[in-house]
Amino acid sequence: SNGVGYFGGLSIFKGYHLLLKAWAKIYKHYPSFRLYMTKCYKLPSTFFKINVVPLRRLSIEEFRNLYKVLRAVVVPSLWSEPWGYVGVEALLSGRILVASNIGGIMEMTLSLKGVRLVQPGNVDELIDALNWVLSLDYKDLIELGLSNREKLLQRFDSTESSKILVKILESFK
Repeated sequence: SNGVGYFGGLSIFKGYHLLLKAWAKIYKHYPSFRLYMTKCYKLPSTFFKINVVPLRRLSIEEFRNLYKVLRAVVVPSLWSEPWGYVGVEALLSGRILVASNIGGIMEMTLSLKGVRLVQPGNVDELIDALNWVLSLDYKDLIELGLSNREKLLQRFDSTESSKILVKILESFK
């Protein structure tokens, strides 16, 4: 798993340009790693030289196959996403998540050890977080990824959430 995934496309609000800046500064230290960027097939071919693999929109099967080579997913958003679907997919898939600490991402990832949150737009913090992910050994990747998955499933267990909602509603009687 020597891949890092980005699934936001070429929207400036998703922070792809910041990720490319960060990747350009660290890729030499990790020559066997690749940055896979979906919905980014229009990127100039110069990015191939820094181990960026621009991809078109993927089918579900292609998406699942890509996840097999990913150690982490990056969500460098500049705008506050209420619920980061890509982040949830990453965590449920047992991957490390590097994301901006804004919106629902912060709440969703609270106290998860396999997550690194960075200030939106801060390329240096993004570089530090990517260095951390890329330097992890396989055992730590697996442990952190499985811990992320387990804790997220516990946190958003529908049975527990229903009990909490009932208690809240009963308090209004």
